[in-house]
Formats: sequence, structure tokens, C-alpha cells
Amino acid sequence: MRACDARREDQIESIDAIRERNQKLIAMSGALAKHLPEISPVHANGGANASTPEKQAAMTDVLVAALKAGLTNVVTYTIDDLGTPITG
Repeated sequence: MRACDARREDQIESIDAIRERNQKLIAMSGALAKHLPEISPVHANGGANASTPEKQAAMTDVLVAALKAGLTNVVTYTIDDLGTPITG
């Protein structure tokens, strides 16, 4: 198999995996709806006017909802606003 054929096959597999994931999300939409957090209107349109504590609270709500809904069992969260560069 040529390299471009292998790459194309990898791309097709990636698209298929995304489609499969979307189908799983559709199947569990009822369970997801039960755990949707209520997000303050201050976060509309990207939340440019939200304070750091408001943003942290909203992110915590989203993370907890994802855990409760079974979307993930691990989260990583940095709660500081110390200007720490995040890379990778």
C-alpha cells in the first residue's frame, strides 16, 4: 500500500470514529440532558464580561456535568489566573 493510500485510510477511519462517537452521543442525549448545567447569561457570546471567578465556576459546572453524565471519568482543571502559559 502506498503512503498516500495509508494516509487516506487513516483519514477515513478518523471520520468513521467521529461518526460513531456522534451516534453514541445521540443515543445518550436523554441522559446528557439531565445533567446540563445552568450557565449564567454573562457567559453568552464567549463571556467577555465574565469575571475570572464566574468563569471558574462555570467551568467547574461543566466539568461536573460531564462527569455525572458519563462523558468522561477524568478531568484536568487549572483554577489559577496567574498568567501561566499552557502549552501542548
